[in-house]
Amino acid sequence: MALITCSECGGKVSDKAQSCPHCGSPVSVSRNIVCAECGTEFPADKTACPVCGCPAEITPAEQPTRSAPAPMVTPGATIDNLYQNARRALEKEDWEDAEKYYDRVEEQIPGDLEAVFYSAFSRCMLSLSENDRFKREQKFTAFIKTISILEDEYDPAKGDALEALILQMKDSIIKMVHHSYVYMQKKNGYGLVLETDKAVTEVLFGNTLKEFKKAIENIYAKDERAYLTEIAAMLEQEIADNAVRTEEAKKNDYDKAFDSVKGGLGKLKGALAGKLDAMKKKNGDDQDNQ
Repeated sequence: MALITCSECGGKVSDKAQSCPHCGSPVSVSRNIVCAECGTEFPADKTACPVCGCPAEITPAEQPTRSAPAPMVTPGATIDNLYQNARRALEKEDWEDAEKYYDRVEEQIPGDLEAVFYSAFSRCMLSLSENDRFKREQKFTAFIKTISILEDEYDPAKGDALEALILQMKDSIIKMVHHSYVYMQKKNGYGLVLETDKAVTEVLFGNTLKEFKKAIENIYAKDERAYLTEIAAMLEQEIADNAVRTEEAKKNDYDKAFDSVKGGLGKLKGALAGKLDAMKKKNGDDQDNQ
């Protein structure tokens, strides 16, 4: 059994499941091949990699199905290439490729902490550029659940090796919560902005920070390393700063709504004054005619 990524919400789900436990969508298992040379994924009906020309080492008949999931393999050349491609995409902020390559790593090494974290992280970053509030909420909900895996799978015996990864995760999350994002504006009939959904995204950022801080504190309970307390303190400050940004976003919405109503009343007052002047003028003309 292996964890795969739901194509609908981006959550992690068993390849044995009939539907995603997060969004209820039917589960489908990829039947693509991963090139052993460059890590490119291509359809199982192709005999060679379309990028580097390497012959396919797995025939379509040998592709994993629901009843026969892909076997776990020992990390080797293929995994090294996938990691290199994934990390390169992450550095370039090519979130689509980062998600793709980290998903491939996870298929080969189920439960790999780096792959689990950054495939979900990349989906969140992609959602920030899309004007779909509900899709963004789905991606962040799945990512927050993924963060809890970190504390569950943390092994103090591997603490030295995991330190660099955890520090990188911290940097990535802080970068995320300060990243720009697309948001929706609701306007009235006069074209004035009534409200936005900026506060919704700021709340998602805040929840992510809180969950990661909780995970760090629980890891510290297992393995008392000084750098973990430093991360927790830094996250505490980020959480406080995020709370300020969230309140500012809400206040701006209130101010926009007030200004919109005020502007609407001003226009209405002007329209009524114009009609009143027209009525006075008409009455004056009628009196002159008499």
